[in-house]
Amino acid sequence: MFKRLAQAFSAHDLTARYAVDRILLAPPVRFNVPLGQRLAAIVPDEIGARQLTALRWGLIPFWSTADDVRDGHRLFHARAETVGEKRAFRSSLAQNRCVLPINGYYETVEQDGKRYTLFIHPKRGESWSVAGLWDEWIQPSGAPHRSCAMISTKTNRLLSEQWKRMPAILRTEDEAKWLDLNLTDARTLRKLLQPISAREITVDVVPDVRWGAQDDASLVQPREDSAEVLRGLGLAPKQKLPLPKRNVQRDWRSPDGQVFFVTKSFTRDDYTKWHPVVDVQEGEVFCDCPDFHFRHAPHKPTVQTPAHWCKHLQRAVENCVRHGDLRVK
Repeated sequence: MFKRLAQAFSAHDLTARYAVDRILLAPPVRFNVPLGQRLAAIVPDEIGARQLTALRWGLIPFWSTADDVRDGHRLFHARAETVGEKRAFRSSLAQNRCVLPINGYYETVEQDGKRYTLFIHPKRGESWSVAGLWDEWIQPSGAPHRSCAMISTKTNRLLSEQWKRMPAILRTEDEAKWLDLNLTDARTLRKLLQPISAREITVDVVPDVRWGAQDDASLVQPREDSAEVLRGLGLAPKQKLPLPKRNVQRDWRSPDGQVFFVTKSFTRDDYTKWHPVVDVQEGEVFCDCPDFHFRHAPHKPTVQTPAHWCKHLQRAVENCVRHGDLRVK
């Protein structure tokens, strides 16, 4: 189970990335954050404004006793499959959700008597948003103690060679849902906690270090033999992962000039399908994919405003042009 991660962000980076409304605590740039230390977190307040703060990694539920805490009871990870059922997490899932931004996380593995440290991080972009839960425990002195747990889920097909669990990394379009405290249905929330596709991650073998004494960018630099070691560990793709076809298929054309399409998702590693629509008479377009709703909700896209198309509509419009249904200047 992952026990260390990197959070090499400035307060400015996180404010811009997550549209933070208020900074309660500016986190330091860190490449080595172990269990028990403070994590930078995005937490919504009671009116939904986003706050940047720090939470101790190791959840102490509000109902814990002083004896529990003295005995070292901490909850570092919550399983996505049962998070809505466990007493320790039930109330936090409904009321105290947060996003924990990370650059990546570390795992260790042994083979032939050798121990390797691996850094698992995004293939594109600089950060992942991990789903988290937090709670506030009142200490005997009366001072509040805020702590958090990171949600884990099953590994994807690449990492399953070595591990059973990985962080529950939210898709960009699901971040707002996770931080929306008006959404309280446990089943709906659990659907957001899916393994990230193997296409979205990079695994590097990094140098072994003295973890307690080092915290700099050298921790995430790949070793020269990284690719060779990964092949031996079974963590290098045995063959190039096929990209989904980026075409759209005509489904139906209505008498009033609407052309309906269907296409597989270009990014999700499952059987998700989207349904772009092009009105060749009125010049309006629509798609039911998250990109269309998330990015373009304020607009009413038309074929005269191509900057507002999603990728599925772009190909649908190109299809209409090829068939002579539509002319785009």
